[in-house]
Amino acid sequence: MKTLIFRLVLITFISFITTNVSFAQKKQNALVVKYINEYKNIAIDEMLRYRIPASITLAQGILESGWGRSELAAKSNNHFGIKCKSSWNGKRVYHDDDEKGECFRKYNSPKDSYEDHSIFLSEGQRYAFLFKLRPTDYKGWAHGLKKAGYATNPKYAHILIDLIELYHLDKYDSKKHNRNSKNDKLPTLKDEITISVPIIIGETSVDNSEPKPSIKNLGSKRGRKRFSLNNSKFVLVEKNDTWSTLSKATGKKVSQLYQYNEITDPEAKLEVGTNIFFSKKKKSAGLQDQKLVIDKEGETIYKISQRYAIRSSVLSELNSLMKHEKLPLNKIIELK
Repeated sequence: MKTLIFRLVLITFISFITTNVSFAQKKQNALVVKYINEYKNIAIDEMLRYRIPASITLAQGILESGWGRSELAAKSNNHFGIKCKSSWNGKRVYHDDDEKGECFRKYNSPKDSYEDHSIFLSEGQRYAFLFKLRPTDYKGWAHGLKKAGYATNPKYAHILIDLIELYHLDKYDSKKHNRNSKNDKLPTLKDEITISVPIIIGETSVDNSEPKPSIKNLGSKRGRKRFSLNNSKFVLVEKNDTWSTLSKATGKKVSQLYQYNEITDPEAKLEVGTNIFFSKKKKSAGLQDQKLVIDKEGETIYKISQRYAIRSSVLSELNSLMKHEKLPLNKIIELK
């Protein structure tokens, strides 16, 4: 079920302030807390009816819906990214996911989405063993969901557990919790964000808080300035550049440039100021638990791969996203 958009929202920044997030900061986000306050009682009700920990339901809702801000959640009330499948007779919407124009369930309300999520788990044979666990065993549930194949992300269980512990969601698993208590305290803006100034070379923007990749000026050769990012060599596209002029500037064949930059379309247009690599990009950004928050329209996994010198095939698999899929605002992309 779950290759749709894993929303890694453990630690987030307000998108118009910065584009980079450090997982190690572990700061609560006010928008996530607001989401929790809005849906915690529904999650508790579902726990009492189906024995699914409320903490697990909330954590999955936060991840899959981008704390309620994804297009699927906002327009279709689908907070868990559940696809139609043959058994679905309700309303439908279509979005690009693993394939173009895939069918997803549309609900009349978020509450209906939460209930359908409970039904999906409780009626699925591969999840049956989870219901032998105590509703307070959120760690067992998190690892069990990953074991059952609920998600392809290898870190899925740890993501859920970190979310639960960061926002203390496990308190909703206790029968002693007062569901009518006042809303949880929202973090202040001061608590929520850490401002950092990016280092910029052309279109390359890298968070300057430690750790960071090494961006080196390699000097000029063949009349073109050269740089190294993440130990991958690149030049910047200039006005009137073509693949032929870049080939001459780098000393590499056009076919090699296509390979290094993962170009499959020979007619691919070159954008001034973007990076063109003349050595292989890496499989990792070399950043400890680094996350990137999408803060502008038109971003894709491929564009990010070019800015951070990471192979787009690796980023696509890591984030369960297609190479040229346009990414929604505030989505968090894992770079490592």
